[in-house]
Amino acid sequence: MSTLLRLHAVLAAVLPIDGVGVRDAAVPLGPGNVRVTPDSAQAQAQTIIDTFDWSAGAQMAWERQQARGPAIDALATSEVSSVLMRALLAVLLDEINTLRGAVIPALLPRTLTQLRVAIQTRIDSGAMDT
Repeated sequence: MSTLLRLHAVLAAVLPIDGVGVRDAAVPLGPGNVRVTPDSAQAQAQTIIDTFDWSAGAQMAWERQQARGPAIDALATSEVSSVLMRALLAVLLDEINTLRGAVIPALLPRTLTQLRVAIQTRIDSGAMDT
Protein backbone atom coordinates (compact mmCIF):
# COMPACT_ATOMS: atom_id res chain seq x y z
CA MET A 1 0.00 0.00 0.00
CA SER A 2 1.03 3.55 -0.52
CA THR A 3 2.18 6.01 2.11
CA LEU A 4 -0.18 8.49 0.44
CA LEU A 5 -3.12 6.20 1.26
CA ARG A 6 -2.11 6.22 4.92
CA LEU A 7 -1.64 10.00 4.89
CA HIS A 8 -5.03 10.42 3.20
CA ALA A 9 -6.67 8.29 5.91
CA VAL A 10 -5.06 10.37 8.66
CA LEU A 11 -6.05 13.67 7.06
CA ALA A 12 -9.57 12.60 6.10
CA ALA A 13 -10.23 11.58 9.69
CA VAL A 14 -9.93 15.22 10.82
CA LEU A 15 -10.35 17.40 7.71
CA PRO A 16 -12.85 17.53 4.84
CA ILE A 17 -10.45 16.67 2.01
CA ASP A 18 -10.97 15.17 -1.43
CA GLY A 19 -7.50 13.85 -2.04
CA VAL A 20 -3.77 13.83 -1.39
CA GLY A 21 -1.09 13.85 -4.06
CA VAL A 22 2.52 14.58 -4.88
CA ARG A 23 3.50 18.09 -5.96
CA ASP A 24 6.55 17.01 -7.95
CA ALA A 25 7.14 13.35 -8.90
CA ALA A 26 10.87 14.05 -9.30
CA VAL A 27 11.18 14.98 -5.60
CA PRO A 28 11.10 12.32 -2.87
CA LEU A 29 7.83 12.05 -0.99
CA GLY A 30 7.88 14.04 2.22
CA PRO A 31 6.26 16.94 4.08
CA GLY A 32 7.26 19.54 1.50
CA ASN A 33 6.06 17.56 -1.50
CA VAL A 34 2.43 16.84 -0.63
CA ARG A 35 -0.58 18.68 -2.00
CA VAL A 36 -4.08 18.40 -0.62
CA THR A 37 -7.35 19.00 -2.45
CA PRO A 38 -9.21 21.17 -2.11
CA ASP A 39 -6.47 23.78 -2.00
CA SER A 40 -8.31 25.56 0.82
CA ALA A 41 -7.47 22.64 3.16
CA GLN A 42 -3.71 22.75 2.47
CA ALA A 43 -2.79 25.09 5.33
CA GLN A 44 -4.67 23.09 7.95
CA ALA A 45 -3.42 19.82 6.51
CA GLN A 46 0.19 20.98 6.44
CA THR A 47 0.45 20.90 10.24
CA ILE A 48 -0.55 17.23 10.19
CA ILE A 49 1.65 16.50 7.18
CA ASP A 50 4.65 18.05 8.96
CA THR A 51 4.22 15.70 11.96
CA PHE A 52 3.27 12.60 9.92
CA ASP A 53 5.54 9.58 10.49
CA TRP A 54 7.08 8.88 7.07
CA SER A 55 9.14 5.90 8.28
CA ALA A 56 8.98 2.46 6.70
CA GLY A 57 8.21 1.01 10.13
CA ALA A 58 5.13 3.18 10.54
CA GLN A 59 3.97 2.23 7.06
CA MET A 60 4.47 -1.48 7.74
CA ALA A 61 2.56 -1.24 11.04
CA TRP A 62 -0.34 0.53 9.30
CA GLU A 63 -0.48 -2.07 6.53
CA ARG A 64 -0.59 -4.86 9.10
CA GLN A 65 -3.39 -3.08 10.94
CA GLN A 66 -5.32 -2.72 7.68
CA ALA A 67 -5.01 -6.45 7.03
CA ARG A 68 -6.51 -7.42 10.40
CA GLY A 69 -10.06 -6.29 9.57
CA PRO A 70 -10.44 -8.56 6.54
CA ALA A 71 -8.88 -11.42 8.50
CA ILE A 72 -11.53 -11.09 11.21
CA ASP A 73 -14.27 -10.62 8.60
CA ALA A 74 -13.20 -13.90 6.99
CA LEU A 75 -14.41 -15.72 10.09
CA ALA A 76 -18.01 -14.89 9.19
CA THR A 77 -18.28 -14.65 5.40
CA SER A 78 -19.94 -17.26 3.20
CA GLU A 79 -17.00 -17.52 0.78
CA VAL A 80 -15.83 -21.07 0.15
CA SER A 81 -12.44 -20.58 1.80
CA SER A 82 -14.07 -19.11 4.92
CA VAL A 83 -16.57 -21.96 5.16
CA LEU A 84 -13.73 -24.47 4.76
CA MET A 85 -11.69 -22.67 7.45
CA ARG A 86 -14.62 -22.70 9.89
CA ALA A 87 -15.28 -26.39 9.23
CA LEU A 88 -11.62 -27.22 9.83
CA LEU A 89 -11.63 -25.21 13.06
CA ALA A 90 -14.81 -26.96 14.21
CA VAL A 91 -13.27 -30.40 13.58
CA LEU A 92 -10.10 -29.40 15.44
CA LEU A 93 -12.18 -28.04 18.31
CA ASP A 94 -14.08 -31.36 18.54
CA GLU A 95 -10.77 -33.23 18.72
CA ILE A 96 -9.38 -30.86 21.35
CA ASN A 97 -12.54 -31.24 23.43
CA THR A 98 -12.30 -35.05 23.17
CA LEU A 99 -8.70 -34.94 24.39
CA ARG A 100 -9.51 -32.44 27.16
CA GLY A 101 -12.36 -34.65 28.38
CA ALA A 102 -10.17 -37.75 28.35
CA VAL A 103 -7.32 -36.13 30.30
CA ILE A 104 -9.33 -34.02 32.76
CA PRO A 105 -13.00 -35.07 32.66
CA ALA A 106 -14.08 -32.09 34.79
CA LEU A 107 -13.06 -29.60 32.08
CA LEU A 108 -15.97 -28.13 30.17
CA PRO A 109 -15.79 -28.34 26.38
CA ARG A 110 -14.72 -25.22 24.51
CA THR A 111 -17.40 -23.69 22.29
CA LEU A 112 -17.18 -22.33 18.77
CA THR A 113 -17.95 -18.87 20.19
CA GLN A 114 -14.98 -19.13 22.56
CA LEU A 115 -12.80 -20.23 19.66
CA ARG A 116 -13.97 -17.31 17.49
CA VAL A 117 -13.27 -14.82 20.30
CA ALA A 118 -9.82 -16.32 20.89
CA ILE A 119 -8.99 -16.04 17.17
CA GLN A 120 -10.23 -12.45 16.99
CA THR A 121 -8.19 -11.55 20.08
CA ARG A 122 -5.08 -13.12 18.58
CA ILE A 123 -5.54 -11.22 15.30
CA ASP A 124 -6.26 -7.93 17.10
CA SER A 125 -3.14 -8.34 19.23
CA GLY A 126 -0.94 -8.36 16.13
CA ALA A 127 0.57 -11.71 17.11
CA MET A 128 -0.32 -13.16 13.70
CA ASP A 129 1.09 -10.28 11.63
CA THR A 130 4.32 -12.07 10.77
